[in-house]
Amino acid sequence: MNKKIFLPFLGLAIVAGMIIISSCQKDAKPVEPKVDYSFTQDFDSMTAMVAQGWTAKNNSRPLGNTTWAQGEYHWLNDPKKGISPIGSYPGYNTSHSGRDFVVCANTCQADPVVTTDFSEASCWLISPAVPMKNGDVISFWTRTLDNPTAFIDRLELRINPNNSGVEVGNDTATIGDFTLKALTVNESFSAIGYPNTWTNYTYTISNRPVPKLGRFALRYYVPQAGPAGINGTGVGVDAVEFISKYVP
Repeated sequence: MNKKIFLPFLGLAIVAGMIIISSCQKDAKPVEPKVDYSFTQDFDSMTAMVAQGWTAKNNSRPLGNTTWAQGEYHWLNDPKKGISPIGSYPGYNTSHSGRDFVVCANTCQADPVVTTDFSEASCWLISPAVPMKNGDVISFWTRTLDNPTAFIDRLELRINPNNSGVEVGNDTATIGDFTLKALTVNESFSAIGYPNTWTNYTYTISNRPVPKLGRFALRYYVPQAGPAGINGTGVGVDAVEFISKYVP
């Protein structure tokens, strides 16, 4: 093949190739961006927790004098040595991760009014706003003091599927925008239903094909709690993770 024939043929081949590539690009579906929104909260610093976007709200009635707070296991006053435990959350082992954890004690509710049913602990710990989609996982570790127990505890994981707000209402029965109850630790409200060793619970997001900004919350929800109540000791929570579907 001489140069006079070869060069024009080569030019036509390049043009054809460009047309094919352009056609393929038009037909190709856009690639969903793989953004990792994962985060972990170990609750080793309440200041860092608040800065990350966590918030707490106590809707208990009668209203107690505590809410979600940093907890430590205290060794100085060890009940095994015949001395009553002190501190926000007594126990026999360290936190699940890091130095500390977060705790909601029964003192989030004041002493119950025995003559009415209007006595419940309802204390919320609400996550930062995060884009949620199918396949994302919410994970946390929790425990209470004794199992079996004379003072029953319960914890809900709830999700706000509507928006990125923190509205939970202003009463024990209100849930605001957190209408999706994802799971409950001790759903049956049993004396043996809440673990007294650090135990992991997970929930996988579904019915959310497109990423949408939302929040999840942990709700300590116990009737007739309070220091003189018939239920409620307090629960610890540690190593809360939001695990994005897309991991780099």
